[in-house]
Order: sequence, then structure tokens, then C-alpha cells
Amino acid sequence: MPTGMQFTRFVPEGTDVDDPASVAVANAGDLATAKSISARLSAVGVVPANRLRITCRAGTVTVSGLLDWQFQRQAVLDQIRRHSGTHHVIDEIEVRPLLDAALLMQRIDSATSTRAPGEIAVIAIDIDGARVTLRGRVASEALRSLAETTAWATPGVALVENRITIA
Repeated sequence: MPTGMQFTRFVPEGTDVDDPASVAVANAGDLATAKSISARLSAVGVVPANRLRITCRAGTVTVSGLLDWQFQRQAVLDQIRRHSGTHHVIDEIEVRPLLDAALLMQRIDSATSTRAPGEIAVIAIDIDGARVTLRGRVASEALRSLAETTAWATPGVALVENRITIA
């Protein structure tokens, strides 16, 4: 079993969980699917060790855990959806809310002034948990897109609403 992923055993109803001999995997195929998904995620290499819990039951894969980046979450979900034998995915992954408004503003200011010196960019940022809303006016669509891309690249961002207008 690859390190870093955790697997859950399914205990059939009526099983005495205090008796280790009576605890069994309900479906060996489910355990094989979980192991196979874990191996696939380890091969992709975007998930830190011990961050995810994968459970499978009759083709339904539930993945839970805490990640630092939205791209990690998306990569995990994409890999699980592509796995043969997966019929349904339940996403319980949370992106760690490490957002710092000052850092995010600094990153956006730096990106826009470096790529478009002299262009006007007035951007306000609202943060609600892992959700970022960008508002303001910029001189071009390129700056608008750059601000959004920079916000997505910030640790802890799970959703970006880009309400920036072009002046």
C-alpha cells in the first residue's frame, strides 16, 4: 500500500467491531479500487502524504481531507473520475484557508505592475473563508485575467469571483 493515503475498512452491519477477527472488508473489490486510486494519486505526485482519506463502496468513491491548493483538489478529483470502476465521486476535500489579504493584494499588484507597467489597475479584494472576490477597474482584458490567475495561484483559494471591469 503506498504511503500517504489512508483506507477505510467497511464493516458489515451486525459485526462486533471490538472483535478484530470479525472485522472484514465488505468487498475486496472496493479495497482494490481504493489502493489503485492511491497508487494513481501517488504517481501524479500533487498530493502531500497523509492528507487524503479514500473510501470505496460499490463504485462510489468518497475522498476527504485537507489540501493547500485548489489545483491539488482538482487533480485528485480528475484522477479519481478517470479511474475504471468509479461510478460516482463524493468530494469532501477542503482547501486549507490560508488566505492573507495583504499577501494576495501584494501578489496581484506585483503581477500587474510587472506585466503591464503604466497601465491603470485599481483592484479591491474581498475574502470570505477560501472565497475571493475581485472588484475594480483595469485597463485591459489581459490585466483582468492576470489578476484572476494570480488569485487562483494563492494558497488557500478555493473560489475566485472576478467582477473586475475594463475601463
